[in-house]
Amino acid sequence: MSGRRHCDELLSVLAVMERGLRAPLEGISQAHLNHVFAPNKMTIGQTAVHTMAWPRYFLSEEKPWEVVEWTCRPCEYPLATAFVSAVIDDGVDAIRETLERINDAGLEARPDGMKGPGYIICRVLLHTMVHANQMSYLRQLLGPDWKFGRHFGDMATAYIRVSYHTEPPQSGVRGF
Repeated sequence: MSGRRHCDELLSVLAVMERGLRAPLEGISQAHLNHVFAPNKMTIGQTAVHTMAWPRYFLSEEKPWEVVEWTCRPCEYPLATAFVSAVIDDGVDAIRETLERINDAGLEARPDGMKGPGYIICRVLLHTMVHANQMSYLRQLLGPDWKFGRHFGDMATAYIRVSYHTEPPQSGVRGF
């Protein structure tokens, strides 16, 4: 498929964001995954689910579930690491499947004239970077010896270097 420069670039950024999101979950205990830091604040596990449930929800033709508070999708508590990992897999797959199915022209506008998936994907990638860093901060509070490494810098650099940018609202493409 021709005209895939931006799609391939976003796939590359997705891989960096996924590594950064998974880093705070590596070797995490069940207690730390579900630790409540303060009333009305998400746990590390809820943050991970929240982060990667949205891509599947927004990139699906038919909504796969009714949105619930905190995590976007229904969950059973306490969260299990296997469930959290499966939600991350599903969210990454939703983005990857979308980017592999279209070319650069399909990023901007859908056939019905509404804003295309490029806008959603760019927002979700930024959302992932923000929450991965939030999760790493919380993980360091629970285990001061745990280190996030270079993941923040890697994610920020990848996102800053993206040459694809969605069109501004005045472009006439509906959906903002």
